[in-house]
Amino acid sequence: IEGQLQTDPSVPLIVSAQRRVAEATETAFLDLYRGMGGRNSMISWVENDLARQDYAHPNRKGADRIARIVGGYLLEQYEGLKVQASAQPLP
Repeated sequence: IEGQLQTDPSVPLIVSAQRRVAEATETAFLDLYRGMGGRNSMISWVENDLARQDYAHPNRKGADRIARIVGGYLLEQYEGLKVQASAQPLP
């Protein structure tokens, strides 16, 4: 934007809208934007060999990191559901 590498200003607005829809529909939501580091994080991803020089796409190493973020989120949600289910009395 104006000759500077930076996160498009619409990204946080899109994430916020996605979060609101998830809350309204009572569905899970993973904020990968925040999970990857938030504003301008793609710059550090490129510098740390996690993303391609196009500053938009992860490379193999970055994809592995994203997989760990998503996997961790899924396991966390699963564990939460197990705790919730164990707290409910059986019929």
